[in-house]
Amino acid sequence: MEPTKQEENFDYATFRQQAIQRMLAGDKELTGKDGLLAPLLKDLLDAALSGEMQAHVEQNRPNRRNGSKAKQVKTAHGPVSVEMPRDRDSSFEPKLIGKRQTTLGEGLDNRILSLYSKGMSYEDIQDHLQDLYGLDISTGQLSAITDKVLPLVEQWGSRPLEPVYTFVCRAAGAVRCGLLQGASRRQSP
Repeated sequence: MEPTKQEENFDYATFRQQAIQRMLAGDKELTGKDGLLAPLLKDLLDAALSGEMQAHVEQNRPNRRNGSKAKQVKTAHGPVSVEMPRDRDSSFEPKLIGKRQTTLGEGLDNRILSLYSKGMSYEDIQDHLQDLYGLDISTGQLSAITDKVLPLVEQWGSRPLEPVYTFVCRAAGAVRCGLLQGASRRQSP
């Protein structure tokens, strides 16, 4: 398999040198919108999508590549711009990042649900995601993510309860066991 233009554009040696220089200069952010790993993540995603396209084109002859289109994807490490490959027949359905999919994986959704479960409002979650990852997510998108959990919460709330629940209540703060260190023992006469 021949390397494509995208694979030739990324130079790992240069990336490594730049990352080390940034770290020595005091930049400790690995993830986020300007993190050290953002170029590496972009290259890995581009290479994986290119591989998916190559396999698709080989299986569907006489179909062939038809360039690519830039797409902004939200990840747990910040936004990443990837090159989505296209084919002439428009039959390519990428598995890694699907058509009309704007978030990569469930990681971001799980973080949003975690923040929501801790009582944060949609506006607070928006501010948090903007500060940490540079992501602009609307309250509508946040609502759609949290609405995925509502059926599970309702199901849990309407579950049948057991007739009896046992529990143990410990009222004492501490229980002494054995002798205190340094205390003298009485000798029996």
